Amino acid sequence: MVQAIEGPKNNASGGMEYPTITLITSPDAKKESLDGVITHEVGHNWFMSMLGSNERMHTWQDEGFNTFYQFRYEAEKYKSNSIFGDAILASLKDLPTDKFLSSIYGALANVPMQSAIETPAADFKTSEEYGLISYAKTALWLYILEAEIGSEKFDKAFQAYFSEWKNKHPSPADFKASMEKSLGVNLDKYFALLNQQGKF
Repeated sequence: MVQAIEGPKNNASGGMEYPTITLITSPDAKKESLDGVITHEVGHNWFMSMLGSNERMHTWQDEGFNTFYQFRYEAEKYKSNSIFGDAILASLKDLPTDKFLSSIYGALANVPMQSAIETPAADFKTSEEYGLISYAKTALWLYILEAEIGSEKFDKAFQAYFSEWKNKHPSPADFKASMEKSLGVNLDKYFALLNQQGKF
């Protein structure tokens, strides 16, 4: 069981994860964004907690994985997105989920994101850059990979990664090896993007 608990009001942060508890701190959240925050924070029970990935050295294996699945959930359930919020056009909400997500990620691809995904948390120059890269740029990277190999294969490979590495502290190289084993393809060109500065 997982519980969501209302904490001190703080518009600078939506919430915080703890084992089986999600602390919600955003006093002005709408239903969709509140649900998105809960989804993201609950996801930490798997990414990074049960896997035990190093959230300080490889922030993307923590925040980025959760953001990717949060974006998918928001799109499927609400045709919303926590980054773009009320700026999403009504016409986009009428699209099928896959086309809606494609539009969201297309817009995200145009946001300036300079730092490489594979940047330790302490090396980001600002908290804004940390958030943009660790959360959004990583979600975009995963979407590019998913779009190339297909959602069904991607999901099965991700599930295999979790099963193989839970409670074992996987590194980025372990994630790559697991995905390659499941998919039966070389992913060098995609994982090289983790060290790329600027846009993909």
